Amino acid sequence: MMFVASLAAALIVLSAGALLYSSSLMEARFDGRRTWLDAHPPRKASEDYEILRRRRLAALTELAPAEVERYLPAVVASLDRDDGEVRRLAVLVLERMADEPATLDAHGAELTALLGRSADARVRLSVARTLSKLGAPLIAAAAALVSRLEDSDAEVRAAAVAALGALPAETLATHTHAAVELLSRAGDAEASAAAIDGWADKLSGRPEGDELGGLQFSLGRMGREWGDGGVGDGMP
Repeated sequence: MMFVASLAAALIVLSAGALLYSSSLMEARFDGRRTWLDAHPPRKASEDYEILRRRRLAALTELAPAEVERYLPAVVASLDRDDGEVRRLAVLVLERMADEPATLDAHGAELTALLGRSADARVRLSVARTLSKLGAPLIAAAAALVSRLEDSDAEVRAAAVAALGALPAETLATHTHAAVELLSRAGDAEASAAAIDGWADKLSGRPEGDELGGLQFSLGRMGREWGDGGVGDGMP
């Protein structure tokens, strides 16, 4: 009986010890999590993540295009981040990959969406230039590129003109009327002149080519107005 009583007492002591150990371990883990959260509150953790993203994108700028291909989904997603430096680095990677257009075909839809959604002119410019080197995604992006002819940034407008000029003649003809209307409305003489020079051969012999003639006439009228004391009168 004494042996049984002693054994029972020993088991109770062991159980209590195990319980105390378990409690101490849980408390230590909780303290560790609390310490990490103190050092990385939600906003700080987000900032740390963006710093990590910058470092990874910077590393990608040093790699050969073949090595970057598997990271393209992350690169394209980075074009839409709030962090301006992340977007800048993603643009650098995208422009390097544009020399390997086949690798970007699968991302045409995301790039086209960014063309209309991004508030960053660098992103819109890079996307327009990239799309000009693609195949089917360029054709699918034609309407989005036409809308960029009224972009607030002159370089983006010029890139949109060049990208539209890379379209097959049939596709370009389909969008010529809308494009000429926007160019006329925007009043960008350089973009209009680039469109006339860049699209004329593909539209030669087509009815849409006549619309370029109308755009040329519009440029001539603008020139006369500036030279005859119109809008530009008194300007240095």
